Amino acid sequence: MTPDPRELVRTPFLSSSPLDTYCDIENVRTLRLNDAMLVSEGDGGAETNFAAVFGPMQADEFLRAAREFFGNEQYAVVIESETASILEEHLVAEAGRWTRKRSR
Repeated sequence: MTPDPRELVRTPFLSSSPLDTYCDIENVRTLRLNDAMLVSEGDGGAETNFAAVFGPMQADEFLRAAREFFGNEQYAVVIESETASILEEHLVAEAGRWTRKRSR
């Protein structure tokens, strides 16, 4: 059976590493959820705070976790659009409140 390429990318992000206990990177915080990972590398706004969403997730669940994790800091969101379309549709509908950058 051929491995799912999405799962190959998703697994390392969402699994905690046994090396985490040895890493003492100052000011870096992470939060792993079922289908997302939130990372903060300080208080530099969207340049240093981001969320990666890899699977289906309700918008209210994501926004609540992001609000608790990032507080009032800005953050960037990367969405696997084929599997996280519910969240993407919500963010697009609320586009007036968000700064949206597309990769080229």
